[in-house]
Amino acid sequence: MRRQPGHRMEFVGRVLAWACAAGVAAGAAARPAHALTITGRVVNGTAGNRPLDTELTVVAPARGMRPLATTRSVDGRFTVGGLPADAPVFLVQVRFGGVDYREMVRPQAGRDTLEATVVVYESADGADGVRLSRYQVAVLRQGQTDLTLEKFFTVNNVSTPARTDTTGILVYAPADARPLEANVMGQGMPVRRQLRPTGTPGVYRIDYPVRPGETTVDVTLAAPYDDDRYTLRDSLLYDVDALAVFRVDPSMKIESDTLRFTEASAAHGMTELRAGAWSAGSTFRVTFSGGDPDFSIAGQGPGGETVVVPNAMDRPATIIVLVVFAGALLFALLTLRGARRPLETPEELRACYDGILARLARLDDLADMGAVPRDAARRRREDLKRQAAEILYRLQKMERRRDRATSDARRVRV
Repeated sequence: MRRQPGHRMEFVGRVLAWACAAGVAAGAAARPAHALTITGRVVNGTAGNRPLDTELTVVAPARGMRPLATTRSVDGRFTVGGLPADAPVFLVQVRFGGVDYREMVRPQAGRDTLEATVVVYESADGADGVRLSRYQVAVLRQGQTDLTLEKFFTVNNVSTPARTDTTGILVYAPADARPLEANVMGQGMPVRRQLRPTGTPGVYRIDYPVRPGETTVDVTLAAPYDDDRYTLRDSLLYDVDALAVFRVDPSMKIESDTLRFTEASAAHGMTELRAGAWSAGSTFRVTFSGGDPDFSIAGQGPGGETVVVPNAMDRPATIIVLVVFAGALLFALLTLRGARRPLETPEELRACYDGILARLARLDDLADMGAVPRDAARRRREDLKRQAAEILYRLQKMERRRDRATSDARRVRV
């Protein structure tokens, strides 16, 4: 597919923000008119959710990260009142063992008292039970002589008893690949982190505590693509439950003498080449050849407009994040080729419209938190507003057509 015009956007931050929004923005509910109260508990998950007495703060990111209130939990319980009713979201924050823990709380219509449970964990320097539940690689040509490699992996901390690993996240980068950036998604918050060299050649560290549960990481590398060919020599630093390589550009050839692939379809016409489970310390090779330097990913949005994912020349980290988070994105779901029929009923259009409003509200929240660059948030907001207007127009047109049909039917009966 040839490249189509599109905005240059901070795509990864935008996608991570949408994925986060899908989990917490269930609707654009009306806000209560008076002050709110948050009540809840702080517990130590390492000690079987034992109540913890500690200091905590409440912030409203839309008003800046300055604490609105500070209190202490007593027998693990706390209550904070007098919170602004117009805040779209609150964060209850606890620092324990040198690690910050946050619980996001969103006001709900008709409720003056909100509830939150903050679970903290003992810290450990290298907790057992850290593995990758999935490790995925995708590539895309970046012009004529370069290749963008994107590694997406889900770090799963299943340590027993549950503890937070404070040693950070290890990433392998071949000697012929240059690390560009890393984005981490934990506790529902997307953050950008640097890849720092360790004392081991090819091994980099991301300074980010691995809390119990899943943490998603996206790492972008740049590699030379001389003679339209590149062989990735990778090393696994953790046990991996599911390894896969994505063919983003159908014209690119992917071969391996160490992996046995099973093909499966993925979003936007991509092909997922699954390679099963692998143990830490394993190495593998994958050779990429050919491909279109002007390739881009595009589809039809719900209003009939063209939705374009820029190619790697516009933004290096665009590939695997889209694939993995597609299930959480409203518009990605609507643009899967052949995966869904168009929106055909007023109920579907209304649900789509409400979803856009919810995502607009959540985008504003994340921009205020600093999780999404302001310029990217502004451009994305304009896109969402345009899409909302298109959906609303289609909805009103459909409802007028249905009203006319109902009126005609009544006249016929009379």
